[in-house]
Amino acid sequence: MKIAQVYIQNFANFTGFQMDLTYPEEHPRAGQAMDRVCLIGENGAGKSRLMQILIDYLRSIIRFRSKALFIVKLEVGGRFIYSVHLMNNTLFFSDEIDQEPEWLLELIRDQAFTLAFNTKYEKYCIGFEEDPELFDSLWFDNNTDNVILHYPADYYKDRTTLLSDVPMTKGHEAESLKHTFPLFNLISPEKITEFWALLIYLIVKRERAFREYADNKEQRIKPTAIVEANFSKTYPEVLTTLKALWEPLLDKVGLTLDIENAETPRHIKDRLKLYLIRKSNGERVGYNLLGTGLRRHLFSLAHTWGLFFQRELRNSFTFFEEPEESLHPKLLKGLVPQYSELTQAGQMFVSTHHPLIAAEFESAERLILERNEKGEVAIRRSEAGEGAGVEALLKSDFGLSL
Repeated sequence: MKIAQVYIQNFANFTGFQMDLTYPEEHPRAGQAMDRVCLIGENGAGKSRLMQILIDYLRSIIRFRSKALFIVKLEVGGRFIYSVHLMNNTLFFSDEIDQEPEWLLELIRDQAFTLAFNTKYEKYCIGFEEDPELFDSLWFDNNTDNVILHYPADYYKDRTTLLSDVPMTKGHEAESLKHTFPLFNLISPEKITEFWALLIYLIVKRERAFREYADNKEQRIKPTAIVEANFSKTYPEVLTTLKALWEPLLDKVGLTLDIENAETPRHIKDRLKLYLIRKSNGERVGYNLLGTGLRRHLFSLAHTWGLFFQRELRNSFTFFEEPEESLHPKLLKGLVPQYSELTQAGQMFVSTHHPLIAAEFESAERLILERNEKGEVAIRRSEAGEGAGVEALLKSDFGLSL
């Protein structure tokens, strides 16, 4: 599932706001919902607010309540539908309603699902009885094959700076993941203990899966090393995979993840002791001694990776605010594709003030938010051509001439 279009009649500074998230006519994938969306705009243009509106909507599509008219066009399983919300009511329509040119104007005019409107357009309405599979796919909740990630630019406290040792977790934090794997995940330096609990959960879960595999009658007659090697082909070691993820970043500063001496949990309430060491002499280096940008980047990548490890998700939505924060420009190259790969190519929304991040997107995927003379949010597509350099992007998309 992907968001293809958004219409906000009147909310905050969004008045008559329309956002087309499909590839344009000249694009090879013309008409399809975009995989990645880059939101550009000055401070206060509405990027964070827009992301939060979409997050709130996705967390409760069927139950989403809006007094003012709010419409989202969704691409679901190769077809398009409209999710229409007005006066705290919700209706779903097939995109065949576009054959009726007046339907949106009538909703805007009447500001209600009137009897006349319902009678005129009921043949396009989709009910649960007609399409239960569709409604099942729209039901996002915990413990499903859907995930929403939010990387906020604003957070209360950077708890990674307090790490004199490994993150402290309580037993119930990792154990709760056995029963409730969350739909919505906040990924920020404030959520370091949640990431560490996830890591414990993944290690214990894999160990349990291996014991069940090794206990199979067919496996018992094989040498343990062979059994472990065969199992790892489809279910890799958690810490080995994490080390491979971090290695390109840690190698730049002469560090590595010391998985050989890690104290791994056998039970869900056990602690995980996993440290960084210098490659040159094996000296332990505290996480809190890393540079701010590197430390946050490592944990952000790892938290993202952990939520997708050994999972095949049907839908994922990523909302990343200002990923360039505290990172050297060298680390920005390839950052967006890396997160896209980690999130299994789900739909990704990224807001940025940096042309190097913007350059990671196709021209059609870059949208610029601006305020008009009334203070209302307006939107336009990037006018920079494909492969435009930093200077061209600064001028066309950021409104800055060097």
